[in-house]
Amino acid sequence: MKKHLPYLLIAALSIGIAQQLYVYLSRDSSGKGPTIPTFDIRLLNGSISKISEIGKNKHTLVFLYKSDCQYCQQEVRSIRNLIDNFSNTELIFLSFESIQQIQTFKSEFFPEHRPFVTFARTNVEDIEPILEKELGYPYLLWYDDSGSQKNQHRGLFPIERVIEIIASDT
Repeated sequence: MKKHLPYLLIAALSIGIAQQLYVYLSRDSSGKGPTIPTFDIRLLNGSISKISEIGKNKHTLVFLYKSDCQYCQQEVRSIRNLIDNFSNTELIFLSFESIQQIQTFKSEFFPEHRPFVTFARTNVEDIEPILEKELGYPYLLWYDDSGSQKNQHRGLFPIERVIEIIASDT
């Protein structure tokens, strides 16, 4: 195992570099990489909005989750525990489940109202084209205040690090 460790480290670094290279090479003619999605999402009150409207001029973290996913529940708890540390940030929790299931999940894991926290429903067909990796839960899409993608991550993400980076950008 010890003699394979250097190869594993090189592979892990290569994957990280490849992801950043993908974002860089995905830039359009304006010099921007992938941008914040503009498809419709259904809010819990039944109205329709767009991620790009909700997150306009703010860092926007979009979390794709399933209500029965243990890691998703853990991620939401972490965010909830650190909620007062977010500044100039919109948090959007998206699910493909029914509005009723989303409301139940929100009531259980994020019952308080915060104006910068949105729970909504979307369709798989709308989200899959923008994912760099196969959909797994939780899945983070992170956009800066100009709407440019900063990161995509499948699996648990160190929320404390996100907060630090956003604080240093503002």
